[in-house]
Amino acid sequence: MKTVYNFVTGGLIVFFVFISLATVGKLSGYDVDFIPIAEWATKYILPWIALYWLIRLVRAVEAKQGPDKTDSKVSSE
Repeated sequence: MKTVYNFVTGGLIVFFVFISLATVGKLSGYDVDFIPIAEWATKYILPWIALYWLIRLVRAVEAKQGPDKTDSKVSSE
């Protein structure tokens, strides 16, 4: 549960940092547009994050099942 709390807290901090940067940029006279950044993150960063967590899930499930019995070199004939 603590991991979920940390994830949500980190996400909110990043969100507010982006909002703050956009506000400061607009007030400074810069044209700040986060849509291309969000599109790029969706295309290139988020799939790698999803792949990382999928691999962790598969490893956790495999560890919970125990050693694979099909890899043993001893034949049961």
